[in-house]
Amino acid sequence: MKTYLKTISLGIFILLLSCNESDDTNISNPTPTSDSFLPMHIGNYWKYDEDNYTEITDTLRIEGDLYYKFYSLIGGDAVTFQYLRIDTNQNLIQGYPDNPDFKHIHAKFNTSLEDTFWTLNNKSVNDFKATLIEKDDNLRTYAFQRFYKNPEEEKLFVSYIRGLGWNYNFYTTSYKQIKIDGEIYNF
Repeated sequence: MKTYLKTISLGIFILLLSCNESDDTNISNPTPTSDSFLPMHIGNYWKYDEDNYTEITDTLRIEGDLYYKFYSLIGGDAVTFQYLRIDTNQNLIQGYPDNPDFKHIHAKFNTSLEDTFWTLNNKSVNDFKATLIEKDDNLRTYAFQRFYKNPEEEKLFVSYIRGLGWNYNFYTTSYKQIKIDGEIYNF
């Protein structure tokens, strides 16, 4: 009987030790240190899985403005690069090193709820009408609609969380891991 009780006690002790929170990642309620809706530092990343993620890998100046290089792996074999910055009006802008006059607006963080803007403002098939549909102190959600090609086309949604950046985008419904300024958040 003593051996049986010792075995049970040892099992419970091992079980309690295994419940120790030794993981240093922030899981349930992240408390980010950045105030930006898309924190831009080399090494920050947004990861769905090993085959689908975006990481800031470098910086580049385009006509004197500092842009961050966002490397994205999609589906394990498709790669894209975007050069993004947030201007003094809190607009998220994509620039193009080979065409510095061309700009693409991804978000306007200081706009009012239900305000709209055009991503390219050139009436091309790639020009989206964007509407801020959800706004509070820590969240911005935009609905994008390809207006000039087919106004009835399904809208695409992108959300940004203050201090964490993208919550979800066109490709994924939510990220499972985000790294901001060296801090890793698992969801």
